[in-house]
Amino acid sequence: MEEYYYLDSNGSQCGPIPASEFTRYGVTPDTYVWKVGMASWQKASQLPELADLFYSIPPVPPTVQAQVNPNRPQRPETNLVWAILATLCCCLPLGVVSIVYAAQVDGFYNTQQYDKALEYSQNARKWAIISAVVGLVSSAVYTIFILIAGIGDAGLLDAM
Repeated sequence: MEEYYYLDSNGSQCGPIPASEFTRYGVTPDTYVWKVGMASWQKASQLPELADLFYSIPPVPPTVQAQVNPNRPQRPETNLVWAILATLCCCLPLGVVSIVYAAQVDGFYNTQQYDKALEYSQNARKWAIISAVVGLVSSAVYTIFILIAGIGDAGLLDAM
């Protein structure tokens, strides 16, 4: 088995290593290699005995980096957690309105409709608060009603 020397990214000579270890050491088709008997350093892809080694390895796809827009505003809070809590604990119909608004915030933000995303975020928060207030007021009124009804029933029982 033949062993090759290679030049690393700093231009330093490394090796010897067998061709089967090239990928382990980061040797690519563009890496310069040399073995005993060669007149000079050559790219690994130029050596016929190494052609099968590099063409049997599928190329690594380039990484896609998200383009960062420095002018892009920060994503507004969706308020989805508050909307769900208001729906479950306070007032179902008004909480559902809050959930509908909250669920659309990310969609508008991702399509670069920043003003619309902010508007829906604020609406989701507003309807979650309204739902909580209505739920608390309803609970308070119901409690007062039960207490008054309980006092009235107790008075009737004493009269009999």
